[in-house]
Amino acid sequence: MTNNSSDHNKMRDTQSHIKADSDRAYSFFAFFTLSLIVGAGYWITSFIMRPDDPLSTIIYYRYGDMDYFSSIFRVLDAGYGDFTIFEHQGKGVFTFPFMAQFPYQVMNFLFGKVGFVIADILLSGIRFYIIFLIVSFFTSKHSAIWAFIIFLLCSSQTASFMSQWVDIPDLWNFRIARNYVNSVYLFFSFYMLVKVVNQIDRDKITWSEFALLGLSLSLMLQASIHDAMILCSGAFIIFTFHTYQKLKIDMSWIVLGLVFLLCSSFFIFQQIAGSKEMHSLWGIYPHIRVEGIIVLANVPRSAIGYGFISFVIATFYRYLYVNNIGKIAHPDRKHSLFFTLGILFIVLLFFPHIFSAISRLGVQDHHFVYTYRIIEAIFQVSLILFFTDIVIIFLAKFSKKENNIQQKYDKAGAWLITVLLLTSIALTTYTHAKMHIERNNTTVQARVWHKDIGKHGGGWKKIQNYREDFNDLVRWLNKRESVQQEVLGSLDFQLGQWWVAFRDGYVYLPDTFASISKQSEIESRLFSFLKMHNISTSTFEKLLTSDYFIKRFHSLFKYQANALYTYASTLNEYPPEVLDRIYRSPFISMLHIPISEKKRILDAYKKHQVESFRLDIIVSVKETPYYFQPSPEYNYCRSYQNRTFDIFEPCSKLN
Repeated sequence: MTNNSSDHNKMRDTQSHIKADSDRAYSFFAFFTLSLIVGAGYWITSFIMRPDDPLSTIIYYRYGDMDYFSSIFRVLDAGYGDFTIFEHQGKGVFTFPFMAQFPYQVMNFLFGKVGFVIADILLSGIRFYIIFLIVSFFTSKHSAIWAFIIFLLCSSQTASFMSQWVDIPDLWNFRIARNYVNSVYLFFSFYMLVKVVNQIDRDKITWSEFALLGLSLSLMLQASIHDAMILCSGAFIIFTFHTYQKLKIDMSWIVLGLVFLLCSSFFIFQQIAGSKEMHSLWGIYPHIRVEGIIVLANVPRSAIGYGFISFVIATFYRYLYVNNIGKIAHPDRKHSLFFTLGILFIVLLFFPHIFSAISRLGVQDHHFVYTYRIIEAIFQVSLILFFTDIVIIFLAKFSKKENNIQQKYDKAGAWLITVLLLTSIALTTYTHAKMHIERNNTTVQARVWHKDIGKHGGGWKKIQNYREDFNDLVRWLNKRESVQQEVLGSLDFQLGQWWVAFRDGYVYLPDTFASISKQSEIESRLFSFLKMHNISTSTFEKLLTSDYFIKRFHSLFKYQANALYTYASTLNEYPPEVLDRIYRSPFISMLHIPISEKKRILDAYKKHQVESFRLDIIVSVKETPYYFQPSPEYNYCRSYQNRTFDIFEPCSKLN
């Protein structure tokens, strides 16, 4: 009888476990599906609100940096060669790290323009899955539900809305590529780093985990070099500790290094074979003033406190794990979590300074702040684990019926999870719908530079009815007879990006971000284009005070000026009012062409003779400082116009 009862209990326990596993699987797939719907939110809203807009316009108005659009849709076709200039098509090597765009590039290659939509949706699902893996590693119950709550509440839109009442961490937003794409790689790298630390703690090393960490760090390097610097430095510190303890280099670290180098081989090839001029255009600069290094500390000082707290909590969990105290889940893993966070906060505080001092280089150092914000958000979410465990330990300590307390706590926790789940769904639905509706109600450019020419950060103010007139232009272009690979000339950078991405065309004025053209050719083409429009030297000089004009058509970040670096070796090259801003700028924040360099550019412009490059269509934007009509001597005639755009083509083609 006893044996039968025992067998019956075992069978009941087995059935209970099977049912629990089944419930967890159902909940995971349900929430994974909902995460895909969240990723589709912008597209669903757009197709409902703007059913007549071309798909290219809807993509064009999606949140993000437009600099990436041309490379997303064209770089694979060009074999990572030049895809913006007709005369250079397929030549050279595109040197910008590609993993931030890669999911969109692959989906576009497979499915065409619809692939952009598919990539958006899949990235949302992948983000949830990685958050699920992280949560599952530290908790034993309700992991899918908790992961989905974190996924929803920690989007920047919901976090921003809730900030008026409570501080919700911001783990992601919809901006391409930072941080909608980049943060996915960061989460993956962080997850693998914590798992490796946990394996070292338990002295149970598996090469596969180290290999995956090498892969994740390589992906991170090729998506965001700033995130990669921090994560790789954290891994190096952990490697140093482990090697010091073992008094030898463990083979697993060699595996990690080999996988990292192998997976980064294309990135290394890009940097070796690509144009070195592009590095200065993107914002890599040599420090010329040592005292400026002190100013580099962009990471908030709260990192000191967060790092200290992380190590204290890590020690607490280490004590519980070693002494087998408390009834909490996975204290060893939570020790690894907070220990890793503590290491990363230390790295964030000191690495930018060390890198700066050793290399004497800077590269858009403000991006380290974005890395810090995500690590900070992970830390804030991790504190929930800690406080939950404290409550469990406290209740168990003062209760005679420990199991009863645990059951009541689990029941209360189930109610809390339900409330949080419903709240997060409601908040996310509201905040994201509001954001998507506002975006679709945008009638001006997809991106504006609000201030006037001559003011820092200005040069491309709002143009009313731009979107409507842009749609009309797209429809007209789709109807007209045209040859393949047409070359567009325009001072509307966004139109140029659309032209390259969605018309499979080329631009007359090199894209300073994506083209491999040398600075001399960029200047020559710009001079020729302006001369064709009879632009005087004085008008050109005024254009050289526009951040928009300098960045998009002349030299991108080449003439940045900050406390660490100025293009001119002497500060006498800058007027007093500019010097004041330079001293107060610890990283790339302003552009200003030095006096002697501006004189060189203006002298070259005066002497320049128009060169013969292919130019099939000219688009000029009305009501802007960049509205110019081509000179009659070059035989371009108006072929189309609306309230915003004026189109000119060779007269011989129109006759």
